[in-house]
Amino acid sequence: MTPVFAQAPAVDAVSQVVQTVLDCPKFEVFLHPEVEGRIPLLVAGSVVPDGLRVVKYGKNIVKVVLREPETRAVIVFDELLVVGNDAKVRILYPAEGVSASFTLRNSSDAWSITSSQVIEQ
Repeated sequence: MTPVFAQAPAVDAVSQVVQTVLDCPKFEVFLHPEVEGRIPLLVAGSVVPDGLRVVKYGKNIVKVVLREPETRAVIVFDELLVVGNDAKVRILYPAEGVSASFTLRNSSDAWSITSSQVIEQ
């Protein structure tokens, strides 16, 4: 699957979208912050811009490059598309066997999830 990235949206908007997705209760249950090595959250994917400002469990998330074989718990962003007030996100979390997709909308400077699908394989 080819990663998709919108025309350079502001990093603030992308940060807010990523924060909203990571805070989604349907996905958050798979993060398991109590497991050693899960904090800070690691994210990867060519669609993830540098300079994200996202905090989860009191720590900034960290963008990493995937290794082969990947032994860390890394959330992989396959799609991160922000166009105006709409966003689409598709992520994989191999450590938990989870894939998820989200559609978001910005209203009054706040992003909210309008639809989501989280699948545990």
